[in-house]
Amino acid sequence: MKHRMSIFNTRLFYRIVALIFAILLFVYVNFGHLSSTRDANNTGTGTDGMLMSTKSVTLTTDLKVNLDSDKYFVSDYPEKVKVKITGPAAMVKTVQNTRNFDVYADLNDLGIGRHTVKLKTSGLNQELNVKVIPEEVTFNIRKRKSVTLPIQVRYDDDQIAKGYAVSKAYANTQVAQVTGAVSDVNRIDSIVADVALPSGLKDNYSRSVMLRALDANGKTLNVNIAPETARVTVQVYRATSTKEVNIKLVTSGQGIAGKQYDLTSATTKVTLHGTKAALQKIDVLEVPVSINGISHTVTQTVQLDPRKDGITTVEPGSISVKISVSDSGSDTVAATTSADKANSGTKDSGSSSATEDTTSGTSGSTSNDN
Repeated sequence: MKHRMSIFNTRLFYRIVALIFAILLFVYVNFGHLSSTRDANNTGTGTDGMLMSTKSVTLTTDLKVNLDSDKYFVSDYPEKVKVKITGPAAMVKTVQNTRNFDVYADLNDLGIGRHTVKLKTSGLNQELNVKVIPEEVTFNIRKRKSVTLPIQVRYDDDQIAKGYAVSKAYANTQVAQVTGAVSDVNRIDSIVADVALPSGLKDNYSRSVMLRALDANGKTLNVNIAPETARVTVQVYRATSTKEVNIKLVTSGQGIAGKQYDLTSATTKVTLHGTKAALQKIDVLEVPVSINGISHTVTQTVQLDPRKDGITTVEPGSISVKISVSDSGSDTVAATTSADKANSGTKDSGSSSATEDTTSGTSGSTSNDN
């Protein structure tokens, strides 16, 4: 018993016990550290894990242009570009959430013409790896011009229900500010607001439409329009009034040189249906008759179309027109109607050639057979 107690009181015993406690403490501390590191790596939510891991995202953003916009107009470049950002996950996540950066092209030192420029970024941390897609963009720099032009509302009359008419079609703004290159602005023929109407429309119709700048050939021009849209209203109501009016035969197209064209029709009056206000403005309905390529006397059926706001239909819908062709005795195209012949017959015998000279080159005249 005394021998055992003596062993416990020796220095060797205490050293062994101290070593055992040191080993246990070492194992405990390192096991806890390894567990927390493993948890952070597995969950990815730890701050140290976010900073140490990398992330890559591709964002779409506006492309800004640095240039004196009061003097120059820039075109032919994409409005948006893509940016690939790679770096510490926490930083990339912040950029993705805030979008607090810019992609721009500096054109201040460039002159008029086409230029290919490398895009730059600002507002991004230097620790991030940034790639702009595309890296370079071509810009077209031209002299700038601004004008104010009226807005024209256009629609398809065929979409209006039978028996109804359009009394008024208008936009909520009457003019638009147009800005662009001088060459494009000078080509503008009209600013239009085309509204697509539903078929068989019987009620007022209103919607917002994009404004377009067109040249004389109907081609859309690359200019900026302010406002970009306009709210168009088409007022429709039932047309109940009628009116009988005379018709006026007029030539259209190109006839054959050296030929005289005489237009006659047994129909001299037609009945128009439409609004009272529209009917008050019309007393004669012009009927275009094509003489394109006609070399001999023919009779054609011509469709009647009033082509005026507020007029819905015309009765009859078509008339028969006789196109009499004869040699005019000159190198020009001459056109007359039976009314012209009747009027010329009241003059003396020496007036025939004068009548031909007078009518030579005219586009047509009124038919007054009634």
